[in-house]
Amino acid sequence: MDVLAPCHQHYYNWSACVPGGPRKTGNASDYPLLQQSSNTNGLAHDINDPLQVANSLVPAPNEDDNPDNGVASPLHNNVYKYIFYICIQLFWDILIYRAVNAQSNNDEKNRKHISLWEAMRIPNVMMYATCYACLKSVNYAMFFWLPFFLGNSFGNSMANLLTMLYNVGQIFGSWICGWMSDYIHKRSPPVFLFLVLAIAPVLMLRADTSSELYFGVVVTAGGFLIGGPANMISGAISADLGKEQSVKGNAEALSTVAGIIDGTASFGAAIMQYLVAVVSDAGWDYVFIMLSLSLVGSTLLVTPLFLREMKELCRHGIQHDNTH
Repeated sequence: MDVLAPCHQHYYNWSACVPGGPRKTGNASDYPLLQQSSNTNGLAHDINDPLQVANSLVPAPNEDDNPDNGVASPLHNNVYKYIFYICIQLFWDILIYRAVNAQSNNDEKNRKHISLWEAMRIPNVMMYATCYACLKSVNYAMFFWLPFFLGNSFGNSMANLLTMLYNVGQIFGSWICGWMSDYIHKRSPPVFLFLVLAIAPVLMLRADTSSELYFGVVVTAGGFLIGGPANMISGAISADLGKEQSVKGNAEALSTVAGIIDGTASFGAAIMQYLVAVVSDAGWDYVFIMLSLSLVGSTLLVTPLFLREMKELCRHGIQHDNTH
């Protein structure tokens, strides 16, 4: 609001023209608001209070204005004073409105809009969107169908407890996967590693056993390996893609990229829930095979980027930023 600072000098000059005639005390020290503006970039502590603004602009009465001398200043009459308050408030509101409106117009001119098609053409956006669609379909299938599947072998309480372990595994998987990616300054290597390893626990759910310990370990491992890349793609990778040179510094473009990735993944997850309901009638073995194939597809999609970034790591090594 630096644009509003010169307004106080205008008030100071204008105050000499208000009803009551010119003042004998015309120094800036007689106007508290002007003294405040020098220390606050032109803004009083409560510039929205017309009473404070007006009282700050009006200097103390001179001895010549003392009623004992028979001279009464019209400005200190209540009627004129309230009119003056209203004028000050209106004038100040107009200044604020014009300053804010000008700033908004400048921001609108500097903002670069990108279309949905342009966002989809950003490198790796559609690759990660499709990869996340396969991964999120498995993740949601485990969320929604694992309690029902385990309930066939265990009671509801134990089935819910084992399902909770899947969520616990996701917490630690997200931490480790995120730490690994930050350590090597690459996103795809830890995502690829976790996706490859996640295929095993999903297939191991087909085992014909009623061991609580077995399913507890397998479910926790599945949550650990699936949750890490799932949260990486939806969070950090979406933010990284929004930093591409074509959209760098554009918050709207970042939102578009995140929406494409998460929206595509949600569409894939919705289809998978229907497929699980249909395939489960033929047997749960086929369900877990289908989920494993979805993880294989997700792994294959991220493989080209993984190979390219691994070559960069082998060529340049892990470079850490030691500047603090």
